[in-house]
Amino acid sequence: MNYMTPTSIEDIDLSAMDFPVELQEIFTKIPNSHPSWSPLSGVQTYTAVSRDRAQAVVRTDTNEVLGVHGGRYAIRSYSDNAGRMIEALKESDIDVTGATGKVQVFEGGRKLKAEIILPNEIIEPAIGDITQLRFRLYDSYDGSYASQNVLEGMRLWCLNGCTSPDFSLKSYQKHTKQINSSDAEMSKTLTKMNTALIAFHEREAEFRRWCDTSVQRFAVQDMFERTLAHAPTRTKPDAVSEPSLNALMKNFDDEPRTVWGAYNAATAWSSHPDTKGKVYNVERTRETKVASMLRDKHWLELEGANNEVMIAS
Repeated sequence: MNYMTPTSIEDIDLSAMDFPVELQEIFTKIPNSHPSWSPLSGVQTYTAVSRDRAQAVVRTDTNEVLGVHGGRYAIRSYSDNAGRMIEALKESDIDVTGATGKVQVFEGGRKLKAEIILPNEIIEPAIGDITQLRFRLYDSYDGSYASQNVLEGMRLWCLNGCTSPDFSLKSYQKHTKQINSSDAEMSKTLTKMNTALIAFHEREAEFRRWCDTSVQRFAVQDMFERTLAHAPTRTKPDAVSEPSLNALMKNFDDEPRTVWGAYNAATAWSSHPDTKGKVYNVERTRETKVASMLRDKHWLELEGANNEVMIAS
């Protein structure tokens, strides 16, 4: 991964994702029973799979296969896709002065996560509790991630990603769809970025209300049981994941007993997963779940809690 000191968005190092890739043929072994196979040669022979059926994305500096796709797949490099999105960010109304960047590739280059922090775009729902705007980009050569662009808040108190349905720009597209700076796609992206920026700052007043809205612990637990910790099975539609619930409530117990505390308990759960799996995959899945939670009726009921409610001891 590459870290940057606050300088300029122009100086963000994208080299981690700048490696050569190409589409190559896939070959299968010719079986011993095939008429063309000769036991006298002692050499295994292969035949190419038709390119209109399957082809491989190969990282040519390591000869590693990063993905296998159908014949209609057209490769687009990380540098192309990410580079054009960063150009859109620079053309938007967002203040990119002093931006810092971090680029990570995983599994030999199969997956990409890029992050840009925008320190001059901030809100402060509570004194000393500051949230900065950040831009994140996901992509993959193996097809596990679509090209995804996310503009959202990052709470500095514990470096949570504050996922909000109102100011979060989330744009999905196929990895193979290239953004052209001269077409309507770029114009739409700029409009979304500028709209998200306005909503981000307007959201500060709502977050302040959350800070002032007390909630009881059992109500927060009930909400989590019905949303983030909900793990239904065929025989138990109301089943709850105890590890998830325990982690969520532990987070909440470290926060003020307010709607803001419940919100940040959820974002801490998504951004700091305690997992034996691949953290980058778990983070991405949980962030999606938190965004879904914020649209759920159980969260909306909690968010509308009476300010006069007594805080449980």
